[in-house]
Amino acid sequence: MRIGLQITGQQITDIMRLGITAGIGAKLVEIARTADENGFYSLWVPDHLLSALSVYGAPIDAPILEGYSTISYLAALTKNI
Repeated sequence: MRIGLQITGQQITDIMRLGITAGIGAKLVEIARTADENGFYSLWVPDHLLSALSVYGAPIDAPILEGYSTISYLAALTKNI
């Protein structure tokens, strides 16, 4: 069985809303490397369209990271996922 980890849009929005934008890259790398080291097969991040639909209850104009850029950044810093 292959297990993946999803970082939700709400989690990212909450981090950014708290004003921790300067450290969000380091926090995401920490999460990705921890998942990688513990055998997760994949890592998922939301697309900005989910935020635009306000699926997570965040304001429609809430800040969110662009999905492809985020996942590319994390893939470059992990070994397996």
